[in-house]
Amino acid sequence: MRLRTWLFILPLMVVLLLATCGPATTPTATPEPVATAPPPPPAAGASADIQDFAFKLQEITVAGGTTVNWTNRDAAAHTVSSTSTPGGQGFDSGTLSQAQTFSVTFTVPGTYQYQCNIHPYMKGTIVVTE
Repeated sequence: MRLRTWLFILPLMVVLLLATCGPATTPTATPEPVATAPPPPPAAGASADIQDFAFKLQEITVAGGTTVNWTNRDAAAHTVSSTSTPGGQGFDSGTLSQAQTFSVTFTVPGTYQYQCNIHPYMKGTIVVTE
């Protein structure tokens, strides 16, 4: 009688044991983080990035007809605003958010002073030659 009981209980225990284990699970892959692409390069010319609350090149000398590009690399907003206007050519970027670019083509020779109107201690100079 005992043998018969064990023959009945043993398969039942195996079935219950397998049922509690549940179906086999396959580990799921965690997607890799997607890298954000840097902003596209600005048009040909000179670059004066804004980074760490400063114009990285505080003085740039270019030939007349050259385009100068400023890209805001800070998380904070900035402007690129002329404070002098040789030949009447002034410029103002308005507010530039992070990664935004502003460009000016300088056609009139002279020395152009500019600053960030939000952070007036940020200053730069463009010297345009003939």
